[in-house]
Amino acid sequence: MSKQRRYRCAIYTRKSHEEGLDQEVNSLNAQREACEAYIHSQAGLGWELSSKTYDDGGISGGHMERDGLQNLIRDIKAGRIDIVVFYKVDRLTRSITDFGKLVDVFDEHEVSFVSVTQAFNTTNSMGRLTLNVLLSFAQFEREVTAERIRDKIAGSKQKGMWMGGRVPLGYCNHDKKLIVDEDEAKIVRLIFDLYAERKNVRLAKAELDKRNIRTRQRTNRNGDATGGNLFSAGNLYAILKNPIYAGKIKHKEKVYPGNHASIIEPHVWHAVQTMLSGQTKVIAQTAKHQSPALLAGLLFDDRGNRLIPHHTNKKGKKYHYYVGEKAKNLYAGDNSDNPTRLRLPMKIIEDTVRDVLVDTLKSDGNLLLEQTETIDAAAIQLLSETVQQLAETISTANHSKLKGLYRRLLERIEVDKDHIVFFFNPAELIKNRSKGSQSQEPIQITKPICIRRRGQELRLVIGGQRSNSSKPDEALIRLIAKAHLLKRELESSKVTSIKEFASKHGMDHGDAKNLMPLCYLAPSIIEDVLAGLQPPELTAKQLRSAQNLPIMWNEQRLHLGYAP
Repeated sequence: MSKQRRYRCAIYTRKSHEEGLDQEVNSLNAQREACEAYIHSQAGLGWELSSKTYDDGGISGGHMERDGLQNLIRDIKAGRIDIVVFYKVDRLTRSITDFGKLVDVFDEHEVSFVSVTQAFNTTNSMGRLTLNVLLSFAQFEREVTAERIRDKIAGSKQKGMWMGGRVPLGYCNHDKKLIVDEDEAKIVRLIFDLYAERKNVRLAKAELDKRNIRTRQRTNRNGDATGGNLFSAGNLYAILKNPIYAGKIKHKEKVYPGNHASIIEPHVWHAVQTMLSGQTKVIAQTAKHQSPALLAGLLFDDRGNRLIPHHTNKKGKKYHYYVGEKAKNLYAGDNSDNPTRLRLPMKIIEDTVRDVLVDTLKSDGNLLLEQTETIDAAAIQLLSETVQQLAETISTANHSKLKGLYRRLLERIEVDKDHIVFFFNPAELIKNRSKGSQSQEPIQITKPICIRRRGQELRLVIGGQRSNSSKPDEALIRLIAKAHLLKRELESSKVTSIKEFASKHGMDHGDAKNLMPLCYLAPSIIEDVLAGLQPPELTAKQLRSAQNLPIMWNEQRLHLGYAP
């Protein structure tokens, strides 16, 4: 007769709040006793209780960063557990996403799990369906609770109540209410008075520094002292804009009368806000007039459409472009009268123009000389010297100087998908040293380019060479780094298989397998990637899906698009 199989059972318990955990019998004990009783009832089926405990007290079930749960997962992966038992499913997790991750771990290691108060387990499809439904309700309950808390905070602030957080300078917390601290309130009033007098945060800060007035010193939970520093400009702006000093409470974009006493008189508060608002408008207007576009008014496409500065905002970051006047306003429909629809990232085209101009003036001076037939022999030497000086100036000039120089040196720049044409102003080149120079046509220099994309970024290949404006592709670098991490962890036995590496780093197993050939990428290719000098078409997506990557390094370069 065959011996009955034994099932090693682990009990997991969790409680969201620390309240009551110091009692002799608490919620965790009650959960454990119920689970132990259930395991003993299944002793006839070979269930036996593990001596190790997996408890998380005072920790939310909305995430997986819990010591008890992580210890449980490690023991499951080590093959020490066959069944996980818990009181209710929401003790294990309240997140459907996290539940999916746990189920994958349990399935991979053939571990079942059981709720002692909910009649299901994961050994059959009905149990899985029931579990998903229950977990959906658990997550719904958590989200509803969060909404109730947010509504409670909003309602309390509308009534003027302070809802906690870091106590502002000038106040102290007494029974969850803000009470004026007169010693600190003097500092707050001084800050407002200094700004109202000097109308400048920098000057107000200088006076505070001179008087050695510092921020409040605090003690954190670890007993370490923080603060006690000189005020920064950011500190001062935050204080000057905080309506709490005017006796008000702010919630999102709305301000309500507060239940606490104000520190700043209403007329002082309004005067300071008016000054701050005026400074903000001046800064915004200055920024508007100081356009970052170096080539505004000079850049055209091959059909004569002006490329004008344009920008978009994404996640709070501003991205600048040059776009065709017609293309910019096209939202739908046919665009047959403007088929190219150039949209060039501002920094890339500006860096490209600078690189090409410097290279042209340094190495192609003869092309300029050939187009200046009306100047005499003496002026030719001067022109040769001038172009060299211009090349040096353009390569080192700052933004404002370069902007003025471009407008004197260039009449226009035309960009097409396969070439860029510079129209030089002859008067600027030969400095009007000849009588005939005034009537000369613009001097044209044409350079071949190719507009390509590297992932979501645009790159310009100029005259068969990459633009110096190329920058490292971070996605490509991360991919290669991940491949070398796989190699190191396999060699050091931190992981025993690619499958384990994928699980450890949250990757798809197939994606992890595709990393292996990249562990043996040619050093010269890696150096190019780090410097941003790889072929423009070589993206992380292309490298990840590269099939049959050769072993020989020179063959790898050809395979990945390098020139022979």
